Amino acid sequence: MKRGKIQILLLIAVGAGLFAGAAVAGSRRAHLMASASVAPPEPSTAVQEVCVNSSGLDDDSFMLRYSRVDGLFIGVRKPYETYRRHGILQLYGMAGAGLKSKRFQYRAALERSFLPIGIRFAIGAEIYDFTYSEDSWIIPPEENSLAALLIHEDFHDYYRRKGYGAYVSQNFTRHLQVKAGYYEESHESLENKTDWALFGGKKHFRPNPPADPVSLKGVYGQVCLDTRNRRRSPRRGWLVQALVEYFPENLNPAQSFERYIVDVRRYQPLSSGENLNLRIRVGETAGRVPVQKYFDLGGISTLRAFRFKEFTGTRMVLGNLEYQINWDKLDWYPDIPLLDILDFANLVLFVDSGLAWERGQKEFQKLHPADLYTDVGVAFTDDGQNWRLNIAKRTDRSEDAVRVTFRISRPF
Repeated sequence: MKRGKIQILLLIAVGAGLFAGAAVAGSRRAHLMASASVAPPEPSTAVQEVCVNSSGLDDDSFMLRYSRVDGLFIGVRKPYETYRRHGILQLYGMAGAGLKSKRFQYRAALERSFLPIGIRFAIGAEIYDFTYSEDSWIIPPEENSLAALLIHEDFHDYYRRKGYGAYVSQNFTRHLQVKAGYYEESHESLENKTDWALFGGKKHFRPNPPADPVSLKGVYGQVCLDTRNRRRSPRRGWLVQALVEYFPENLNPAQSFERYIVDVRRYQPLSSGENLNLRIRVGETAGRVPVQKYFDLGGISTLRAFRFKEFTGTRMVLGNLEYQINWDKLDWYPDIPLLDILDFANLVLFVDSGLAWERGQKEFQKLHPADLYTDVGVAFTDDGQNWRLNIAKRTDRSEDAVRVTFRISRPF
């Protein structure tokens, strides 16, 4: 990738200061951690997707998930703890097994931190072998498990990820963190091991797409800024992530590549009963990118009026804008008895626009708004964003243009 493109992506991150169909898919200390410090990592690798939307289940020590490649997965988890005092040595990770895949999975990380939380420096190492999906940003694993178990819809695609590595991290404030690490890992394809669900009639799970079998040596890096007032249902603040994956040719002669993702989210209250929420997500690659690292758009949480993963490529741009109204808190809400039904649900008006395409087809700087696919829609949700009914319509055609989806988490 040209140096200028890399600089543009980094400037976006730093300059910000930073189901389809009918899918369903604790403590005071935890609340303080969510509102006053960088979010703890998910059980992937320690330097990937550090700032992710919490499902509210991250602190549980018991793991129970369901997918078409593992069947029922049962495991235990030791969550990452954001300690406020310095000098902490901690072990975190997870271990479990899929009943249908009959494969033991684990991730174990050991980290030593130094200095108070606002300027914390840490070093760590980890080893792992588990079923991984690039799609957690689209739908949380817990919601996806319910969709697979209840309605015969699995929205994640999976591959086996096995490896080890070491990392360092530095907090510049309570909200800003940089992580980087060297990793050696391999990827393998996984096949469907079950086609059972409680409901769904005669539906079948989608075949899990094959992954390129690769052995990789290189660097993962991430910048994370999280100033949200709360993680589960934020009303104000920034959430910014910049992720870099760099596997150079001298270490990977058969499969060298680079991948960059910038995800910027802003939650802006307009009044006591109005909120404007925005997400911009950009992805870029260079080199021979494994197919499991391609970008997918379409359907839930992305372009909601389009088919699930309708667009795939080595480049991506996505924008989501939502205007949310809480009727109970609006001063101008008319006191009309027939409108009392609005007390049960907030109204959300939204616009989605984006595209995924192959690197050789078009440069970012030549991308025109007319090249993007767009939908508009309306959604109904509760105050805590515990459920949401979306009705979205494509703007490029009228035939088969409306899709209705039901979620138990917010799209971003």
